[in-house]
Amino acid sequence: MRNRPVVSLCGLFLFIGGAIHAVVHVNDPGQGRFDAALGMLPRGFVANVGQWEEEAAFAAPGFYGTTWVTRGGELRHVLVAREGCGEEGGGPRERKAAVPCPAKVWVVSERFVGGRVEALWGEERLPGGVSFFLGGDPGRYRSDVPAWRRLRMGEVYPGVAVSLQAGQRTGGKGFEVAPGADPGRIVVKLEGAQAVRGSEAGALGGGTGDGGGEVSPPVAWQEMA
Repeated sequence: MRNRPVVSLCGLFLFIGGAIHAVVHVNDPGQGRFDAALGMLPRGFVANVGQWEEEAAFAAPGFYGTTWVTRGGELRHVLVAREGCGEEGGGPRERKAAVPCPAKVWVVSERFVGGRVEALWGEERLPGGVSFFLGGDPGRYRSDVPAWRRLRMGEVYPGVAVSLQAGQRTGGKGFEVAPGADPGRIVVKLEGAQAVRGSEAGALGGGTGDGGGEVSPPVAWQEMA
């Protein structure tokens, strides 16, 4: 049963979601259908079992980039944009050459001010696994690395547990507030975005060098036994 939030009676759950937009222009009539299909695929958090640098604990790769989660609990959204991709050439019988489209990368980070992340673990493992074959050293190869639908961060603030979710175009943070805990302690610092602004609806928008994103207003509900 779900009701309006009353912290004094039971736990409160806050969910803050965000959409990330990047510039991707490809001269392909099927690109729209490909994007739509890709957007429906799950985007899991892949555990670091030695295939990346030690600082990284999990990564959620997606179509527009990768969200990295450090062992200290910082979120680093690495956004990738490509412009001018396509082919050029003369008649239909002439061989067409690919037009260079170098990637542009922008990093936006989030961290919990005044909070502390002491543990990270995945929840609800996705089907299959991810394999990494890096360079020519078999000792660096990793196979069947698990990916998880959600990432738990434990109690970041006293009585406030945090979880993460990620889709191909969206991501979200859930805050489970225990009875008597203070949700006012939740402070998330955003770095790397430009022209951060709020809307009348309560959303938070921020631009980057190659696009923009929006953080939706928090949604809260009470879960009762």
